[in-house]
Amino acid sequence: MWSFFLLSLISMIPRPSGAEYCDDTTDCKIFEWQAWSVCTGSCGTPQTRSRLMCCPTSVKDITIENCLSACNISTIFTMKEQRVQGHYISGNCLCNHGYKGNCCQDLVKCSDNPCKHGTCTDTNATFVCNCDRGYTGVDCDTRKQCNQGVACDHGGNCVNAATGFKCHCTDRYTGEFCERYKKCSDHPCEHGSCNDNPTGYTCTCSPEYTGVNCERAITCSDTPCQNGGTCTNQGGSFRCTCPNTHKGNVCQTAITCSDTPCQNGGTCTNQGGSFRCTCPNTHKGNVCQTVKSCTDSPCQNNGHCINTGLAGFSCMCPYTHTGVVCETVTKCTDLPCAHGTCTDTSTGFTCVCDTRFTGHLCDRRIQCTANPCVHGTCSLLPSGYNCHCEEKYTGNKCESPIRCTSSPCQNGLCSDSPTGYNCACDVKHTGSKCDTLVQCSSSPCVHGTCADTSSGFNCTCAPRYVGVKCDALKTCSSNPCQHGTCTNTPAGFKCTCDARYTGMTCDTLITCTASPCQHGTCTDTPAGFVCACENLYTGDRCDRPRTCSSHPCVHGACSDTASGFKCSCDATYTGMVCDTLITCASSPCEHGTCTDSPTGFVCTCGSSYAGIKCETVLVTDEESELLLPEWFPYLEYVLLSLASLIGLMALGCLCLKCCQVFGAKNDDDDDDDDDDADEDDNLRKYRRDSIFPLDHQDSVYPRDRPKPKVFNKRIGMEF
Repeated sequence: MWSFFLLSLISMIPRPSGAEYCDDTTDCKIFEWQAWSVCTGSCGTPQTRSRLMCCPTSVKDITIENCLSACNISTIFTMKEQRVQGHYISGNCLCNHGYKGNCCQDLVKCSDNPCKHGTCTDTNATFVCNCDRGYTGVDCDTRKQCNQGVACDHGGNCVNAATGFKCHCTDRYTGEFCERYKKCSDHPCEHGSCNDNPTGYTCTCSPEYTGVNCERAITCSDTPCQNGGTCTNQGGSFRCTCPNTHKGNVCQTAITCSDTPCQNGGTCTNQGGSFRCTCPNTHKGNVCQTVKSCTDSPCQNNGHCINTGLAGFSCMCPYTHTGVVCETVTKCTDLPCAHGTCTDTSTGFTCVCDTRFTGHLCDRRIQCTANPCVHGTCSLLPSGYNCHCEEKYTGNKCESPIRCTSSPCQNGLCSDSPTGYNCACDVKHTGSKCDTLVQCSSSPCVHGTCADTSSGFNCTCAPRYVGVKCDALKTCSSNPCQHGTCTNTPAGFKCTCDARYTGMTCDTLITCTASPCQHGTCTDTPAGFVCACENLYTGDRCDRPRTCSSHPCVHGACSDTASGFKCSCDATYTGMVCDTLITCASSPCEHGTCTDSPTGFVCTCGSSYAGIKCETVLVTDEESELLLPEWFPYLEYVLLSLASLIGLMALGCLCLKCCQVFGAKNDDDDDDDDDDADEDDNLRKYRRDSIFPLDHQDSVYPRDRPKPKVFNKRIGMEF
C-alpha cells in the first residue's frame, strides 16, 4: 500500500486526483510542477508552486526530508518555488521583462505589441524582437548612437544626441537616414514657394530672400528696391522706402485708388495704371500730404488768413460765410445767432436778438447808456445790463406791472389794486412781497426771547405766555404744571408744585444744593431730594416737630412739649428716642459691678446699696423713718448755718437789751436753755444722718416698718 503526498514546506500531502496517483510501480515518483498560485494581491506579491511525489509506505514519519531520503534523493531537491515578477516605481507597477498583469504573473506575447521599433516573434517562454534600423534593446525601444553602426545616406553627417543618433542631411535629401530626395511636402523653401520636379524641387523666393531654399535674407548690396525706392539695411535684411506711387516689399507694385493713397481727406481718381488725388482746401501735394499755409491764399470770400505753425493756417471768415476756408454761405443750421432767433434768407440769414443783445449775430450786449429799463434802474454786469425793477413792475426791461395772477406775495395773501397788487403777510414775513423774514432785530417776541433761524425768528416764550410772538396768556387748559396742580388767575395760570419740584411750571427737581431739609440731611436721587430727618422732626422737608402721636420713643414714655415730644427712657435705654441700649462701657453701676446682657446692663450692687444702678443706700432699723429729698441735706446745712447766725444775733440782743424782739428769756432760765441746746444738737444730728431720697423710699424702706420717734420739743426755725 502506497501513500501519496504533496511534499512542501508545510504539513500534510493530500491524495492526488486524475492521472497523478501512486501504486506499486510509482515508488518514489516525482510529478511535474503544478500551476503557479493565483495572484490575490498587488504588484510585487509573491507567487508559489509545488510538485507531488509518491512516498514509500515504509516511511512512518512522513516529512519531505524522510521521503526524499527513503528514495535516495538529496534533501535539497526543490519541491516548492516562489517568484516575484514586479515592483513599484513612482507609484506605478513595473513588471520584469516578459511579464504583465496586476501581479506581473502573465507572460508577455506578441499580441501585446511589446516591440516598439521592430517586428515580434513568439517563443515558448516569451517573445523575440527583430529591431528596425537605428534601434536596439529587448523591446527595440532604445535609439542607437552613431558608434553603434549607424550610417547616414547621401553624404549625411551622423551626430549623437541625448535621445540617440541624428542625421544632418545635405540640401536636397531628407529622412531619418537621408535616404530620399526632398519634395515640396517636406516644406524645404523657407521664404518662398515650392515646385516639385523629377530630381527634387525648385524654390521661388520672396523678394527679401535668396538661396536654394530661400534661406538667405537679401541686403541693400543686392539693390532690391524698384521704382525709385530707397534701401536701408536692417540687421541681416533690408527695408525699402517706396515713393507714394508704388508699394510692396521692393516697391514693385503701382498704387491705385483701391490702396487709398490720398491723405487728409483727399479724393482719389484712377488714371490708367495710376491715380490722381483731389485735395481738400487745407492740403496739397500728389497725395495731399502737405499742409497749406497763408502763402497759398487759402481763405475765400474775403476771409482773413492766420498762420498757425505746424497746424497750417486758420481763416477768420466774415459773418456771411463759414467753413475752413470761408467757402460756404452761412445759414441758420450753422447757429450764427449767439443770443437770438435765426431766419434763413436768399442771401443768408437774419437774427432777431434777445432783450439784452444786439448786432448782426446778436453777439453784442446792450449797455445802460441805451436806457433799456422802463420802470427801474440799470446796472452793468459782465453779462450785460441788468434792470432793477420798481417794486410792482417786472420784465427784462421793467415794462410790465405785476398782478396777483403772477403770485407776487410769497408768504401772504394778494389783492389787486389800480396801482398793482397788495400783500397781507403771514406772522413771520414782511416786505411788499412778503419775501423778507422777520428778524429778532425788530423785537417780534412780546413776552419771550428771540432767536433767528433759517426759516425766520423763533420765540421762546416766558412760562405764562404762548403764541408765535408770545402774545397770549397761557391757561390751565394747556397743562402747564408738569408736577403740580394748576389754577387759572386773571394774570394767567398758577402752579402749586409737588414737594420735590419747583419753578413756575413745576418742571425743576429740587436738589440738595437748595438746602430743602430744615432739620435733617439731604440726598439727591433721580426722583429728587430725600431728607433723613433729625429725631425731633418729620415731613418731606423735616419742617414739622414730631409729636407723641407718631410714637417716637422706642423704649420709654412720651410727653408732648411746646418744642416737640420728650422721651422718659426705660432704665436700660438712653438717647433722644430711647433707642440706644446702655452697656457697661458707659459705667452705669454707681456702687457695684456691671455685666452686659442682650437686654442691657445688669448691676451687682454692694451690700449697702440697691437699685438698678446701685444708686440707693439701704436704711437700717435704727435709722429714722424720716424720708426727705436728696437735696435736703444741703438745705439743712444752710438752715443750720442761718440758725447759728440768729443765735449769735440773739446773744447780742441780750447784751443790748433787745431780747424781746427775738423772744429771749430771763437769766433765770440759763440752765434750761443749756438743756434745750443739747436736745437741739441731738435732733439735728439725727435728722442729718437719716435723710433718704424720696424717689426710692418704697424700695428701701418698708411701708409697714414703725415710724421713728418724733421729738415733742420744738425750737425756733424748725421745719
